[in-house]
Amino acid sequence: MVHHDHACTWTFQRRHFSTRVQSAFLGIRGDKDAQLAAKNKNIDTAGIWHILPNTIQNSLQDSSKSRFINWLGHGVSRSKAAILQLLTPDEAEAIIHSMKVDKHHPGVMTAEQTAELYVGRLRTARHLIADRPLARCLFDRIRSCSVADEHCLSSSRPLLSLMAHGLQVVAVNERIRLVTTQEGGEHQKHADISEVSDDGLHISRLTFQCYLNPQSYKGGQFRLYPVDGRAPVDVDVHTGEAILFVQEDPELMHGGAPKGPGAAKCAIRGNLDVPLVS
Repeated sequence: MVHHDHACTWTFQRRHFSTRVQSAFLGIRGDKDAQLAAKNKNIDTAGIWHILPNTIQNSLQDSSKSRFINWLGHGVSRSKAAILQLLTPDEAEAIIHSMKVDKHHPGVMTAEQTAELYVGRLRTARHLIADRPLARCLFDRIRSCSVADEHCLSSSRPLLSLMAHGLQVVAVNERIRLVTTQEGGEHQKHADISEVSDDGLHISRLTFQCYLNPQSYKGGQFRLYPVDGRAPVDVDVHTGEAILFVQEDPELMHGGAPKGPGAAKCAIRGNLDVPLVS
């Protein structure tokens, strides 16, 4: 019986240690499944598509407007992170006007609530929407983005075909986060969480993080923590550019640099799903 009690204690300690390590890696508080349930319980099921102007809806449906910018670099494997033009300035501005921060609005998680779930995430509110039309347009943009062959500029390949998990991607998940960060806000080092879809048929493997107004404030860049331990690197992007990167990977430990003076930082973030193989 003594041996059984000792074995149970060791198993509990191992699980507790494993949970702590996972939480630190993902920058969350507590168990991953519990955190996912908490952050996804309040969703704006109406989405924002219906309030976007018709001109913007038509523009978003044009998949040819995406463009590969570059690989992220800084020691990250090419197949794991890229920068692309995802939205036009007009589309980005229209999405900003649709974002909500009022705590009484469906899908809004206040800065205080966000700080309770995420370690070191400060002065950042999140508006979680379920928006299939928008997700479909964003997927078409990413899927249409191509990379020129370095040895033959007249030839190109789809960006997703060059990305880890890219050939398996079937959709941008309809759950999309509209994120607003005020001056002094930041997000500490973490890896993005891989999420299973509600129907249990898909799991996310890639994140896109698109910056809607980086010219309107100081700081707030995508901050990469190189895997070799070098100093963090702040990645500058332009309006409508997105960083596409793999989830739960040590090469993509990142955060948000402190947000300085200027307008509120606005971004749109989503997951790319692949079939879940049991």
